[in-house]
Amino acid sequence: MKSQYKQIRINVMCNAIMLALLIIILCNALPLPPKLACFLVDKHETTGSINIFAAQNAMWVAFLCGLGEIYVRWNILKNDKKELHMHLLPENPQKLLDSKDMAKIHRNVVNNNACGHLGIIIRMMASQFQSSKSLEMTTAVLNTETEARNTEIDLGYNMIRYIAWLLPTLGFIGTVWGILKALEAASAGDISSGDLLPNVISSMSVAFWTTLLALLMSCVLMCLMHYVQGEEESNLNKCSHYCLEHFINRLLDVSHTQQKYPHSQR
Repeated sequence: MKSQYKQIRINVMCNAIMLALLIIILCNALPLPPKLACFLVDKHETTGSINIFAAQNAMWVAFLCGLGEIYVRWNILKNDKKELHMHLLPENPQKLLDSKDMAKIHRNVVNNNACGHLGIIIRMMASQFQSSKSLEMTTAVLNTETEARNTEIDLGYNMIRYIAWLLPTLGFIGTVWGILKALEAASAGDISSGDLLPNVISSMSVAFWTTLLALLMSCVLMCLMHYVQGEEESNLNKCSHYCLEHFINRLLDVSHTQQKYPHSQR
């Protein structure tokens, strides 16, 4: 399953880069309003060629790669949600489970190809109870695996967090570069000229647009990231509750029974 998502992630990232390049080319080729073109891709009326070194170009690539990563996480979430409707555990509240049922439960998980959080947790619990026949140890496995799955979810968003940090950084770099160019033009211009100050202010305002675009992109990315991550964590809680209701609460604790009544098996 991990190799499958790895291939999906590679395909999505390639498509995101191609889409970013297409947006950059279209914004430079289409007759957009000058201020909008300057805001999106740092295109100036005086230059007809594409500014390949514009900070916005890198920002578009990073932003769409971040959206692609969120799309991958959303697909993982959809597959994890499906497992809650596969009836991986016996859901008859009147039936108690013992070690003889573990092989059937494990087989049901494998046959349904449940490789998400719920499938992994159930397999771990079934294996633990089959070997130890201890309710306490099986409950500990549920808690441990839930914590491990939650940590895995959080680590899965590291790349998106990095991109959300990178976008404002690229915007600040573009702004600083624009200010340097404006000051350079001011130092080389004629102070007595009435056009010097308006030109410098215009250049500096264009420089700040890169930061504005970066902040907008970062806001969108962070909003989507928190929503999808929240949905993943909520789904994990549902998986844990499902296991507690249909597995842990219905286990027959053989080890406890044997300890309490040691002569009952003779």
